[in-house]
Amino acid sequence: MSFSKDLSNTIDFQLPLENQPYIFQQGLFSRELDPINENKARTVTIKCTQLYCKAIWKNQRIGSSTSNYIKHYHNNHKAIPTNKGKEIEEGSSQASFSQQSSIIEFYKDSRKRGYSQVFSEKELKRKIINFMISNNLSINCITSRSFRDLLLYAKQDEEIPSLYRQNIIDSLYHIESKGKFSFTLDAWTASNQTEYLGIT
Repeated sequence: MSFSKDLSNTIDFQLPLENQPYIFQQGLFSRELDPINENKARTVTIKCTQLYCKAIWKNQRIGSSTSNYIKHYHNNHKAIPTNKGKEIEEGSSQASFSQQSSIIEFYKDSRKRGYSQVFSEKELKRKIINFMISNNLSINCITSRSFRDLLLYAKQDEEIPSLYRQNIIDSLYHIESKGKFSFTLDAWTASNQTEYLGIT
């Protein structure tokens, strides 16, 4: 059977932009046409666009089901909505990715208008711990110098309190919500017989 008369097997063919599933409209995945093969229908290569994610699907039929891609987001990028209903459900205050202002614009605007909420060290710690738990981050992430630099840049007129491991662990025990968090232990012995224990 020859697929040479298939419209997708022409040089001019482009993937349609309108009436596409939500995940493509919002740029959650990139799509690239594969080279023309006259012996089969044209396929696409689909890649997840999230930073550091290397998920890729090759030789996918044009217009095929999106359930595997949505499942990928549910398993790996839980905080990102994969349909309009979920986006609305997560809060009408969050606009779609295309309408959402950038972080840079947010900070510029907040400095102009002044931030109405009074800074509280206790509230900052609570928010950082909530951020760490909801994104399944290790303690190393929030105790790093780069994270501290980020906070200092965002709020230049305030001193950011130190976040020591014990302080964070103590705070985790006092969280009243029934959320989940986990610790990972890794023990090993180096070639010089020195024993190590890693906790994340």
